[in-house]
Amino acid sequence: MTVAEGRQGGAEDARQRLAAGLAELSGLLLSRAELPRTLGRVADLARDSMPGCDAVGVTVVQGEGVETAACTDDVVQVVDGAQYDTGEGPCLDAIRHQRPYLIRSMATERRWPRFTPAAVQAGIQASLSLPMTADEPVGALNCYARTPDAFDQADEQVGQLLADQAAVALTNLRTYAEEHRIAVALQRSLLPAGLPTVGGVELTARYLPASAEIHVGGDWYDALALADGTVGLVIGDVAGHGVAAAAIMGQLRTAWRAYTLDGHPPAGIIERLHRLLATVEPEVLATCCCVVADPSSGLVRWASAGHLDPLVRAPDTTTAFLDGGRTVPLGVPLDGSGDPIPEGQATLAPGSLLLLYTDGLVERRQESLQAGLNRLAHALAVGPEQLEACCDHLVAESLADQTVTDDVALVAVRLLTNPSSATRAQAGQPRQA
Repeated sequence: MTVAEGRQGGAEDARQRLAAGLAELSGLLLSRAELPRTLGRVADLARDSMPGCDAVGVTVVQGEGVETAACTDDVVQVVDGAQYDTGEGPCLDAIRHQRPYLIRSMATERRWPRFTPAAVQAGIQASLSLPMTADEPVGALNCYARTPDAFDQADEQVGQLLADQAAVALTNLRTYAEEHRIAVALQRSLLPAGLPTVGGVELTARYLPASAEIHVGGDWYDALALADGTVGLVIGDVAGHGVAAAAIMGQLRTAWRAYTLDGHPPAGIIERLHRLLATVEPEVLATCCCVVADPSSGLVRWASAGHLDPLVRAPDTTTAFLDGGRTVPLGVPLDGSGDPIPEGQATLAPGSLLLLYTDGLVERRQESLQAGLNRLAHALAVGPEQLEACCDHLVAESLADQTVTDDVALVAVRLLTNPSSATRAQAGQPRQA
C-alpha cells in the first residue's frame, strides 16, 4: 500500500466515524444530555475525524470570561490556559472575530508573540480554532497537533461542522437549564411554605424536583388544619413538564384549598376539581388524592382521581394500602351516570403512619409498578420511628442509585391520639402490602 493510499484509507475511516458521530450528537441533542457529556463527545469526535489532530478542547463564553468546558487531553488545559492568561491567541480571536484560525506552524507564527512560545513549550506545533456561534459568540472549538502542517482546508470544514453542532448544544442546553430553574422556582413558590400544626397529628412532607433538564413537572401537595379539628391533606400530579405543568398545579392547589375550607368532603372536592380542570384546561390530565383525617377518632376518609393508593404503617410496623375511593384521573370525562364519586373510609390505630406519595417515588424504567410499590411498603415497614427520619429513609431507599427523572412528592402523617372507636368502616379496608 502506498502512502497516498494509506492517507486515503485513513480519511475514509475518519469520514465514517464523523458520520456516525454526527448521528450520535443528534441523539444527544434530542435527549437533552448533560452539557459536559455532549461537549466532550464533540471534542472526541473532532480529534478522531482529523487524522493529524492530537488533542481538542471546547472553550465556552461564561459571562465576561471564557473557560475550557471539555477536552481530550491535559495539554489542552495548558495551551488554552496560556491564551486565557496572556489575553491573546487563535481561540480568543476566533471568538472575537467569528472566523476560523488555522496555524500551520507555531514556530513561525508572529501574531501572538506571548502565546506561541507557551504552545511550543507544551509540545504543540499547529492548531485550528473555529468559532461557535448562535445568535452571538458562545465559544470556540480548538484542535491541536504536535506536528506542523497537521491541518488543512478539509479539516477546517469538518471542524466548523462540529463547532456548529457544539454551539447548538451549548445554546439549547443552557436554555433547558434556565427553563428548569424557572420551573423549579415557580413550583416551589406554589407549594406550601410550611405545614400546619394540628393537635394529635404529626405531619411532614418532601418534594424533590426532577434532576434531568426541564423534566420538573406538576407534582404537588398541601395540608390544612380545619375548624372541626380534622386535617385536610392532598397530593397530586399534573401530566407534562415545565412551567405549564407547574402553573396548572398551582390552580388545582388553590381550588383544593377553597373547596376544603368550604367544608366539602374528599369525594365532593374531587368532583369539583374534575369540573374545574375540564373547564379551564380541557386538554390536561392530572391525578389527585384528597384525604381528611380525624385525630380524635382515627377516622380517615379519602377519594382518589387516578392517584396511587395511600399507604399505612400500623404501630406493629405492618403496612397496608388503603383500598377503594377511586375514580378516573382529572381530565378524563366522568361516565355521566350521575353516580356520586366513591369515597373510602378506614379507622386507624393510634400511632399509625399514613403516607401519600407521587409516582416518581416508586416508578423505575424496566420495572413493574407493583415492584416499586412493594419496595416502598417494605421500606416503610423497616423505616425509623421518627417521622422526619422515616421520610428521609423512604426517599433514600426508593431512589437509591437512581437519577430523579420525575418529580417526587410525599406527605407523611402520624395520628397520635387514641381513637374513640376501634371499629373499621366497611367501605375501604386497608389492603395488605
